[in-house]
Amino acid sequence: MSFKTKIEQSIEEANSSLCMGIDPHQKLWPPLFEKISQDQGLLKAISYWAHTALEVAANKVPAVKFQSAMFEAYGPEGFELLRDLCLKAKSLGFHVILDAKRADISSTMEAYGRSAFEVFQADSLTVLPYMGSDILPALTPWLKEGKGIYLVWLSSNASGKEVQLQWTKEQKTLAEVILESFQCRSADLGVENSFGLVLGATMLDQLTDKLWDLAQKYPLLLPGLGAQGAKPDHPRIKKLSQLGSNLFPISRSLTGLGDQGHDFANARLLSEYQQALDCRISSYLKPLEVNYPQPVS
Repeated sequence: MSFKTKIEQSIEEANSSLCMGIDPHQKLWPPLFEKISQDQGLLKAISYWAHTALEVAANKVPAVKFQSAMFEAYGPEGFELLRDLCLKAKSLGFHVILDAKRADISSTMEAYGRSAFEVFQADSLTVLPYMGSDILPALTPWLKEGKGIYLVWLSSNASGKEVQLQWTKEQKTLAEVILESFQCRSADLGVENSFGLVLGATMLDQLTDKLWDLAQKYPLLLPGLGAQGAKPDHPRIKKLSQLGSNLFPISRSLTGLGDQGHDFANARLLSEYQQALDCRISSYLKPLEVNYPQPVS
């Protein structure tokens, strides 16, 4: 089963395009986890928080995205915790995205693939495409087994467009040229249904007609909702959430780390945090719901 089919199945089972981001920020923690950090250490608090978040979101949210750098910053213990959480998420039925933004060729890219798909057992990995499609051959064995990659195509940060939307002498944007390269190479390798695109939800109004049409042909990972300012009622976000293959990752505005809000700021008991998180999940599930056509009787 291809990566694209697996994504579509996960979204259909949950009937939502929401993806929970696990980004262990060090600031603005709900009081419950701040106290655990003071008493037992920061990594213990992160572990307790992340396991709780996964358990609350299980059977509601189709996918979870782990921000690798925020675990790597804690050294070996952070890597070990990240692996434990990836395995936990897999056991709960999530599609697991390792957001590590890897990029290289040959044996180094193979090592990145072995780390993501065998050590952490992720279902998909974010990659930077600017080394070109030469990153694909080393990952092909895993891609043929149903693993996937998300190319950081049009990112949500403000200055990304300075590079990604540059026009070439062929009157194409750099984003188009990169996608064409990966289309051709993936077809040659027999893994054309094994990659998706990272497209910032904050970039949707700046897409050319050509880029908008291209975007709708691939599974998308669309960061930018919540703290970065994109709104789920945006017409293009509503359109993309209905396609059944796209995911909208939300971290701070969903889990309360780095963006407490009144509800999480008052969470001093585990039950209070669980209730607040459940409410936030519900608030995003509805606008990102996928309304599949009803079968004709």
